[in-house]
Order: sequence, then C-alpha cells, then structure tokens
Amino acid sequence: MKLTDAQLDTLRKAFRLSPRETQMIGLIFEGFTENAELAREMNLTVGSTQALLNHIYAKTRLSDRTKLVLLCLDTLSPLY
Repeated sequence: MKLTDAQLDTLRKAFRLSPRETQMIGLIFEGFTENAELAREMNLTVGSTQALLNHIYAKTRLSDRTKLVLLCLDTLSPLY
C-alpha cells in the first residue's frame, strides 16, 4: 500500500518525524520488510537503518514494525 504525500505529511506531523524517518515509514508501507532492503533503497548502511528505526520507535513509543503500521493506520483513519 503506497501512502500519499498528504498521508505521509500527516504522520510526519503527528509523530514529529524527520524527512528520512517519514521516507522509511513510506517504504515500510510499500512492502520493504528487511533492514537490508530499506538500507539499499535509502542508500544507508544496515546499522544506520536500524538506528533510524529505533528513532521512529522511540518517537512513537513502540517496539516493532507491526505495531508501527497499526498505529499509522489508526492515525490516518477518519475520526467518527
């Protein structure tokens, strides 16, 4: 599932993410699941990729990608 720029901007603002952190969330939603894949796509080392993920986890107070995706979906869902 590819997120729109508006959706990514909503997530960036909601969690105070950097542009690179926002880009990483976008790639996770596109199906990049392995750190090595993310590193290649973002032109980072695997260690830098893990550090970036850890920053995202700290900002969202989560500990894994599944919970991160669920929180993002919940944040993007319309309020009833």
